[in-house]
Amino acid sequence: MGKLFTSESVTEGHPDKIADQISDAILDELLTQDPYSRVAAETTVATGLALVVGEITTKAYVDIAKIAKDTIREIGYVNNVDGYNADSIAVLTSIDEQSADIALGVDKALNQSRKEQQRIMGQAQEIKESYLDMQQMKHLSFYHRLFRLLTGLHASLQRFERMEHFHTLDQMENHR
Repeated sequence: MGKLFTSESVTEGHPDKIADQISDAILDELLTQDPYSRVAAETTVATGLALVVGEITTKAYVDIAKIAKDTIREIGYVNNVDGYNADSIAVLTSIDEQSADIALGVDKALNQSRKEQQRIMGQAQEIKESYLDMQQMKHLSFYHRLFRLLTGLHASLQRFERMEHFHTLDQMENHR
């Protein structure tokens, strides 16, 4: 039996992408405030809901609900299209501190990796082999170009929707 290869790419606004952007924004803010933060958190989204769960150990304070809503707003969910709105979404969290056993293992791994860091620095840059064949690379390249086009169209549509709220050019100019 031959090998079966599958892959998935999602566009802007897809629930997987939204969840990743929320998680990234939370991580970025935690690391900005405390570079030694330990974060093992995941986000999942559904109609009207963002759920952030995991283990976080940090000296920082971040408002997870605000970060989630701001991220959703930046993506463009500002009206009730498809039941998703940055201002009315419920954000639930279930965050604990990292367990002592895991913290001990992470500390040990960090200390070991610091010792080995000098020996392996830069090695990944020399690896250029792709596991995708040329046909798969062409398809992936096409999909990425298509996704960039869709993202641009989405942004243009949002600008147009904001403009249609104004009946005259003067009203739009005064709103800026």
